[in-house]
Amino acid sequence: MKKSMFFFVVSLLLAISSDLTAQVFVVEHAGVSSTFTSIKTAVAALQNDDKLYLPTGLISLSGCVWTGYAGNENQGNTLAITKRVSIYGAGYNQGINSTIISDGHFFIGTGAEGTTVSGIRFDGRLTIDNVSNVMISRCKTNYYFYVQGTCANNYITECDMVMLSVSSTGGVIMTKNIINSNNGTTYQNSTISNNIFFFFNNNFVNCSLMNNVFICSRNDVNTNLMVGNGSTRNNSFSYNLWVGANPYTTADYNITFSNEKVNQLFSETFVDFGAGNYHLKSVCQGVNAGNDGKDVGIYGTAIPFKESRLPAIPFFAIKSISSETDATGKLPVSITVQAQDR
Repeated sequence: MKKSMFFFVVSLLLAISSDLTAQVFVVEHAGVSSTFTSIKTAVAALQNDDKLYLPTGLISLSGCVWTGYAGNENQGNTLAITKRVSIYGAGYNQGINSTIISDGHFFIGTGAEGTTVSGIRFDGRLTIDNVSNVMISRCKTNYYFYVQGTCANNYITECDMVMLSVSSTGGVIMTKNIINSNNGTTYQNSTISNNIFFFFNNNFVNCSLMNNVFICSRNDVNTNLMVGNGSTRNNSFSYNLWVGANPYTTADYNITFSNEKVNQLFSETFVDFGAGNYHLKSVCQGVNAGNDGKDVGIYGTAIPFKESRLPAIPFFAIKSISSETDATGKLPVSITVQAQDR
């Protein structure tokens, strides 16, 4: 993390309010910062290459309305990002200090090419629509997440997700994510590596899947698993770990397997599944079994998944501000700032 960015954020947030309990939304434009009292007004002020800093706590999209690309629609409770911007929250795993979009539809659409979103929990719908080169990192989605339309090179990394659906022509690049549900999930035209899927479904089309962990059973029972159907075809699987399954296919579906590790027992896979520790046990077949010689799953690659799940942008982890000045007329303030870049 660059020192200039660190001190900018700390100085900026300290200057916003001596209270620091009210939600304040900060937009940085060309080195000049402005503050807003709602996400709606902050997003309306955004211009290309601006940065938007979201506060901790619940953020509602109630009252936000998007009129669509042509300006003739009326999509309620929808916040649309249609500029190339960077949006930073305080993280999704920080308890009361998390940034949470609590409802509504967070929409990233045409015009937002190159946008970055990081450090947010989405309890409502999240959509990437007809826009390329968007990065979603260190976010949590508790509802539907769609990537759709004509787009390419959208990047999803270090996220905790349910119900992801990728139907875009250019697919996505997915790496080091945790995917918890197979409800409503499809993946098309995508490169999918070093993720953990707590299920396996037959909804992959034209995908390359490498160094992933597929949890097909948690009962230490292994079965033969047919991969391929009317939807699932034209995929390549390599260096993946299959827990509770031995995958096979037929020539009809144009699916290939290479260097797979199969019939792994669930009890021998993770260090502490119950505590969310998804490092691989020393006895696991996936240790040093990736195509790069690293572990398969989220703790592989040269830059593994961050255990703390902290955002890369500094945020206030602990804030203590006295209600009155001391004997010298100064206001006692205690701030702990945290961040994790790599």
